[in-house]
Amino acid sequence: MIYRWLPPDRARNGHALGLEGICGGAWFDAGLRVLPPALSACLSYAHRMTIGLWVGAVVTLAGAALGGAISFVLSRQQIKDARAQRAEQYLHERQRHSADRRFDAYSDFLTKARSFRDAIRGYDKEPDPAFGPNEIDAIARSAHSASALVFLVVESTETYDVCRAVVSGMKYIQRFS
Repeated sequence: MIYRWLPPDRARNGHALGLEGICGGAWFDAGLRVLPPALSACLSYAHRMTIGLWVGAVVTLAGAALGGAISFVLSRQQIKDARAQRAEQYLHERQRHSADRRFDAYSDFLTKARSFRDAIRGYDKEPDPAFGPNEIDAIARSAHSASALVFLVVESTETYDVCRAVVSGMKYIQRFS
């Protein structure tokens, strides 16, 4: 059904029946009959809501939705960046730990290989060497044990070849003792 608001100058029966709206007019149906007070009150509220008010409400809701969407997108981007940064830190920490582990293995092996070298150094010149064959064998075994970890953590073929040459040299010398 179509309802019309007629201002006071055009509302014929609205003032006489006391059904005037806020602005002084009355609501009429298509046959220009005055509406009952309950329906007239509902329609006069709708009449008081101007189009600007509706546009303002819609724009406010759209702005809130747009702001929420922007906030959501930015927070997702920050979460992705934080995850990427944590993954990069983990990789860097893992590489650093691997380098530390290799360094410890290399230094332990080289320390024990030098101990072996120092133990056999004066063996041919002195009539009574500082280390006997049993001590030299014990030092050689500890160097061989340290070489096992070096071969597990080695990353380059050059390092592998050098460590292998040192171990072969120790085995060769041990044959004579």
